[in-house]
Amino acid sequence: MEKQLQNIIHVPWKILLSNGGSQKWLIKFACDSESYKLAVTDTVIVFLECLDKNTIQNRFKKLNKRLESPVERIIEHLQQSIEKHDINHFKSSCLDGKSCCLTLFNDFYQGIPFHWEFKCAVQVIKSSSVTKQLLCDPLVIASARLMLENKKLIDLLKLKDREITDYKENGSKVSRQYLETPAFDSEKFYQDLKHSVDYAKAVTQDPLLVLSSPTFNEVMTTSVMDSHSEDVQQCLSCSTVTTKGNSSNAQSPSKLRLKRKVKPEHRGAHFIAEDNEEDSASNNHTKKELYEPKPKLKKQKKDIFKKSLF
Repeated sequence: MEKQLQNIIHVPWKILLSNGGSQKWLIKFACDSESYKLAVTDTVIVFLECLDKNTIQNRFKKLNKRLESPVERIIEHLQQSIEKHDINHFKSSCLDGKSCCLTLFNDFYQGIPFHWEFKCAVQVIKSSSVTKQLLCDPLVIASARLMLENKKLIDLLKLKDREITDYKENGSKVSRQYLETPAFDSEKFYQDLKHSVDYAKAVTQDPLLVLSSPTFNEVMTTSVMDSHSEDVQQCLSCSTVTTKGNSSNAQSPSKLRLKRKVKPEHRGAHFIAEDNEEDSASNNHTKKELYEPKPKLKKQKKDIFKKSLF
C-alpha cells in the first residue's frame, strides 16, 4: 500500500447523505493536526482529496473571509461535521465521473456561518487507481478471509460430529434432550439457508449499508491490516522454503535411492549383490560378483611345514 493512502486505508467507510438525503455516499476521513485526506465513493469510482496545512488555510480564507482560525481547529470542525452530519448541511455534485464536490454549510461557532468545499478527484498512484486500492482490494481480501473461515468452521463441525458419534457408541448420552443436534450436512445447511428470510434480506440489502456496517468494516479493516503484517509475511516465507525443500527432494536422482542387498548363496562360496534400480524399465534384479574369497595361505603353509617335519 502506498504511503499516501496508509493513514486512510484502515479508516472504516461511513455513509454520508447529501442533497436532503437523496444522494448517498461512502466516505473515509483521516486527519492529523496539519492535514486531512477524504475519500468519497458511490461504489463505482473512488474520489480522493489530500490537503496540507497551507492549502487548508488558503481555502478557509477564500470561503470564509470574515473568519480567522488555526488549521487545527478547522480540521477538528470538519471531522465533527462529517461524523455527526446533518443531511441538510451537505450538498454534492459530480462532474463527468472525474471529480466530486461536497459542499458543507453549517455553524462554525455560536451561530457563526461556516462554508467549506471538498474537491475530490479521480487519482492514480503509481499506475494503480485509488478505487482499486481503497475499495476493490479490501473487498477481495475480506472475501478470501471469510471463505477460509467458512471452510475451517465446516471442517471443525465435521470433526465434532465424529467425536460425538464416538461418545454415543461408547454409551454416552445427552443429559438434556433438547441439547441434542443432528449431524452437520453442508448441502442441507445451504439449501435451508437459501430458503430463509435472513438470507433473502442479506442478499437484497443496499450495498452501501453493507459496506458501512460495523461488522463488515471490522472484517475488511482487520483483513487488510493482517495482509501487510509481519506475521503473515513470515508465514509466506516459511511456506515458500518448505515448498522448495519438498521439490528438491522430489527431483533428486534415483541413484541416491538405490537399495543394495547382499545375500550369501551358500557357505564358503562367493556372495551375490542385488541392485534394485527404480529407473530400470524391466525392474529386474541384476547380480554381480562382489569378490572371490582369497585362499587361506596361512593354513596351507602350516600343512607344508608339518609334512616336512614327518
